[in-house]
Amino acid sequence: MIPRIIHQIYWSFDGKTKLNDISEFRESVNKTEKYCIENDIKHILWDYEKCNKLIDKYPEQRDLWNDFDKPIQNVDFIRYLILYDQGGIYLDCDVYPIRSMEQLFDEDIFLAQWASDEKNTPYNAIMGSIPKHPFWEDIFQHCKESFYEKSQMKIYKTWKARYIFHTTGHCMIKRVMNQKKHKNKIKLIKCVSVWNNCKGICDIPDANKAVFFDCSRSYWYKDVTDT
Repeated sequence: MIPRIIHQIYWSFDGKTKLNDISEFRESVNKTEKYCIENDIKHILWDYEKCNKLIDKYPEQRDLWNDFDKPIQNVDFIRYLILYDQGGIYLDCDVYPIRSMEQLFDEDIFLAQWASDEKNTPYNAIMGSIPKHPFWEDIFQHCKESFYEKSQMKIYKTWKARYIFHTTGHCMIKRVMNQKKHKNKIKLIKCVSVWNNCKGICDIPDANKAVFFDCSRSYWYKDVTDT
């Protein structure tokens, strides 16, 4: 069973922007904290100092951690290490529970996907596992391989979003999930409802079944134009 802990991560990429400066983050974190209090779940908000200290426990990951050239890669990577080290459920700061997530604690490991997704694409904004699940060990290794390979490819100097997706994000995760030893063994749960910032509505047809609400406030993504 997954430990009753919800992990979230925030630190300022520009050294200035605080959590309270991003209204969607602050409101979502407040709602998650309230949910945790009401349901006897431990809530941990990780800052850079806590994350960097966790890396000290795993010196074999220190070089990769220091070599990442985009802060979001550090944030992606450390969420996997947090789940490996402590177990629990990880939520991005713009995600919060809207219905009971009790059934998720009964799993050994799960990844989320959008409620409307038919392509079985993992979504690393919502994940959970028991401590020391071996899936994360393969994630660490593939992050390393993908980063050092793709950081040297000129195309990713232009394809900035895809660079993140393929080194530490959901595309990297999907490749690991499709490895023979993991294929069909990592549960994907359709539990996300997505807020459409352009339309100002939640337009997923079966959103009434979603466990989480995602207001899609990707702070790192705001200056990236490729898809």
